[in-house]
Amino acid sequence: MVSLADMLKKSSDAVQVLERIDELFKRVERQGAQIVELQSEVTVLKTLLDERTKSLERLITERGNTIRAEVASEALETLGDKLYDLNDRFNEKLVGLEKRFTKSIEER
Repeated sequence: MVSLADMLKKSSDAVQVLERIDELFKRVERQGAQIVELQSEVTVLKTLLDERTKSLERLITERGNTIRAEVASEALETLGDKLYDLNDRFNEKLVGLEKRFTKSIEER
């Protein structure tokens, strides 16, 4: 037969096991809540990262457009300078032709 002391010991052991299982379940619940909280934080951080990425992309595009505009402006300025130079040379040639033409007419 099982003695009363053995039954009480087994009963006490069973209670301790149940208490330990209860503690583990509570711990799992807390960790589950922490996981949900972390997932929420990750979602917020991902949203912020996406916004920053889009903002950075817009900034890069704007900078690129600014740089292209500056390069185009410099190219137009250079082209304008070359056109003025060509115009000056054309005018010099034209003056020279006018003088030769005038001289040619005077000689006739």
